[in-house]
Amino acid sequence: KDTTPSSHESIDVNDNSRALIGNTIAFSASIGTAAYLTIAKSLRPKCDLFVFMFGIFFIASFFVLAFIIIKKEPVEFSRHPNYGVFGWTNTALNRLPLELYLVFVCNFLGNLSYIAVLKYFDSVVIATTMLMEPVIAVFIGVWAGVSSLPGMHVWIGDAIVTLGSGLVIYSGSS
Repeated sequence: KDTTPSSHESIDVNDNSRALIGNTIAFSASIGTAAYLTIAKSLRPKCDLFVFMFGIFFIASFFVLAFIIIKKEPVEFSRHPNYGVFGWTNTALNRLPLELYLVFVCNFLGNLSYIAVLKYFDSVVIATTMLMEPVIAVFIGVWAGVSSLPGMHVWIGDAIVTLGSGLVIYSGSS
């Protein structure tokens, strides 16, 4: 079957191999996040926040480049705006609002905030907060008019995540 995102009609939603791949990716991401927060908790007090974040994004850029190469996406070491590694250096007014949003909202208010508050909170609290992002994102998407309310399986999953997050916070406070 053709499973490209552009042809949703041909995707078999009962295909268990897709669920296994998704669960494997989610499990790998949770291990990576735990390692990231553990390392960040120990390194953060020893270096400046912006130096730390530069190192994180520098290393992450190589992971992204490796993923692009593995997926055989078009990429070249140029300033081409669509598939050049340095395409981000092109100043295009139609991309500027998106770039500013990604930098200030996603990076400064998101990633940078998590690392900054590791100084004051235990990493399990930060991980719990990160787990709640998708739950909250559903409501933001509906509020912004770019998404609809999810199906029952998402509500059940969100309830489990919320309950688990509450239990973690409760056990940490007692």
